[in-house]
Amino acid sequence: MSNGICLRTDIHRLFDTGHLKIRSDGELSLSKKAMRSENYGDLPEQIYIPDFINKEFLEWRNSYL
Repeated sequence: MSNGICLRTDIHRLFDTGHLKIRSDGELSLSKKAMRSENYGDLPEQIYIPDFINKEFLEWRNSYL
């Protein structure tokens, strides 16, 4: 895979449904609904984005979800 981020299954579901956004600088943003869950309070505010990840795609995705 040349443009993928490995995520835990439940976090991947949040990402797919737009409840988790990953910005091109690695900042994580949770929806209000996801923030109310005690399961995600320990998520970091920022993650490392490797160079092979297309940062423009992350921004595009955030604009449309």
